[in-house]
Amino acid sequence: MPYLLVILLGRWVYLWHSDRLATLPAVGAGVAVLVLYTLSQRHFVGADAYSGAYPRWLAALWATVLFLALLRFVTSGPWRPIAFVADISYGLYLFHIPVMWVVLPIVSPNGTRLTLGFTCTAAALVLVAWASERFVERPVRRGARATLARWHGRKGVDRVAVPSLRGA
Repeated sequence: MPYLLVILLGRWVYLWHSDRLATLPAVGAGVAVLVLYTLSQRHFVGADAYSGAYPRWLAALWATVLFLALLRFVTSGPWRPIAFVADISYGLYLFHIPVMWVVLPIVSPNGTRLTLGFTCTAAALVLVAWASERFVERPVRRGARATLARWHGRKGVDRVAVPSLRGA
């Protein structure tokens, strides 16, 4: 669950940083994500979200701070590797478990050669997420922008929160 928080926050920060989303909606979405995360953690895991050897909120906070620190060092727009990961982030989230279920039993049966299994799984996951972004998500975004342009005219369409205009 902390990773979903980081992916969502990261996406809003990325859209704001690349001037694709105004500051107020980006901050509002970030606060909404934090509130929803806090409420879901209290409901699903109770005190484990805030106590114990590995409090979940601390992992989420650390990952968010690390992301923002890395983004701070990028002065001319998002650094290409960060932009690439941001673009495929939904696919990474969506496909990480199915890819793991397919690749690990083949490459690392019974937990042997775990490092090789992890490496192959990560490579396959990036490939699947990239293919999803390139051949599914990007055409859907183009269609959404075209539909919005027809509904609202050209005025204001570029500021609509349709993720990542890069490469589309």
